[in-house]
Amino acid sequence: MVCEALMMTDVVSLGRTCHAMRNLCDALARRRLRQILEPWTGRHFQPFLDFLRDEGCIVTGSCALAMLMGGELSHARDLNLVGRPETFSVCDKFIQETMGYVTVSETCHQALTRVVGRFRKYKSNEHVITLSLPKEGLHVLHVILYAPSTIDMIYMTGGGLCIFYFDFLQKSVTVHGHTAPHVSWGDKLGHVGHDDHNWTVARHTQFLLGPCHDLCPTLWNHVSSGKHQLMVDWDRTRTIRNVALNTDIEWRLNSYCVNDRCPYHIATMAGNFEGCGASSGTLSVLSWSCCAKMTDVHSQMQTRNSSLKRWKVASRLVHKAYTKNAL
Repeated sequence: MVCEALMMTDVVSLGRTCHAMRNLCDALARRRLRQILEPWTGRHFQPFLDFLRDEGCIVTGSCALAMLMGGELSHARDLNLVGRPETFSVCDKFIQETMGYVTVSETCHQALTRVVGRFRKYKSNEHVITLSLPKEGLHVLHVILYAPSTIDMIYMTGGGLCIFYFDFLQKSVTVHGHTAPHVSWGDKLGHVGHDDHNWTVARHTQFLLGPCHDLCPTLWNHVSSGKHQLMVDWDRTRTIRNVALNTDIEWRLNSYCVNDRCPYHIATMAGNFEGCGASSGTLSVLSWSCCAKMTDVHSQMQTRNSSLKRWKVASRLVHKAYTKNAL
């Protein structure tokens, strides 16, 4: 059937054309979801969907990507779950006692240790489930936004999905995030660390062949704005929009840009004393400087920024002392 090969965004759009197509596309979405998850859930498919909703867990990785893409790219490797920190005991019990999996590892990939507080890897025969819980005070989206490349910044519930930087996906490109340098070759994490024949893995945005504009990796974005996020629901009773509801998280893809046609190119920014400062408000953990290797220009820029900050602090102290003495 032609509809089976459509992306989920097109399936949902097609379902809005008429009543008959809505019924057809709703059934297609439910069938695709079952086909993707059933190898891991078995006869517990429906309880698993209820578990995702009740505990606020989300699915990321290859299963979420398979749900979006459909067709030949619908092969999923592992079932990757992300849950809230306080739900560990409930999630662990459900996976082991209800689904029949056993724990085989508690070691998280080193690239995610800054955001993941607890991690479990479960196995049943050849099927693997991973459970990642963010550190206390962090949100499940921090784990998603900390992914090593843009195609890995995807998650879904039992009724919808969200992917970041859909513009890159349409070009069949996934762009490195700032955690990608922490993934050595062969030490696979998402779509980084190995050859991927389905996607072009780009280290920077030079492939745009022009200015980055609002796709520049150095620009801050807020989850509430919906910018660079494509959300689609096939079951509004399990809507994807509840995941980011009332969250205050900002992120950027990287701390520098090497696209020589972008006004925020690292060499251009190095000449600006203000540099690429952090925005106000509650910052996500993506504000941490996690790039493994910086160019000499970037190092110089950081040094100049540091000197400027010390000068500003000293100036404020002198001004404060002068004002006090004048009074």
